[in-house]
Parts: sequence; C-alpha cells; structure tokens
Amino acid sequence: DHLVNLTWLDLSFNQIEVIEGLEALTKLTDLSLYSNKIWKVSGLENLTQLNVLSLGNNLIESYIGEDNVIFYLRSLNNRLEVLTLMGNKCATDNPTNYKLYAIAFLPQLKYLDYEVI
Repeated sequence: DHLVNLTWLDLSFNQIEVIEGLEALTKLTDLSLYSNKIWKVSGLENLTQLNVLSLGNNLIESYIGEDNVIFYLRSLNNRLEVLTLMGNKCATDNPTNYKLYAIAFLPQLKYLDYEVI
C-alpha cells in the first residue's frame, strides 16, 4: 500500500509462482517477472497503465486453451505495447503460430519478444 506511485517494478529471478499483491499498483507501467516459476498469468486486472510486461523464461505452457495467456492479456484494460514470453513452452513449441496468434489478438502490441511487429 505504500508503493502506490510505483511505475516500474522488476521481480525477475525470485522463484515467484503466482502473481499476487499488485492490486494497489495502479500506476505501474513496466512490470518484469522474467525467469520465475509462473505457470498461469493472473492478478493484473488493476494495472490499467501497464505498457511493458516481461514474462519470459517462466512455466507458461500454452497460448491456447484453458489457461490462455493471450486471451487473458486481451481481456485487460491496459496500454500493453511490449510483451515478452520467449523462454516459455507456449512460445517455443510453435514460435511462428504463437507470434501470429499474439499479434492477431493483441493488435496494440508494438514489440513481441524483443522484435518490432
């Protein structure tokens, strides 16, 4: 509750399994959760100013199906333009289809996995 004006947060390399406790950080624009143990993306609903999200090198299995990371991100009311998911199974099993899917369902993206769209 004391960090309500925080705009940038790097929680990389912390063995995080669940995204939680970010509800009050409504001014957050840049969130890095790189190289943790996250398997399901959730808990980002209040981050309406979010522009950059790094979830690379986690345990996210699929970009389709029940725990669809792309549809979840699409459902959020934010300003997401930069997304990193590389290093997750969802991005490495079929990288071409994954990228086309992400671009189609997240049309506001400008960068995906460090590449200009």
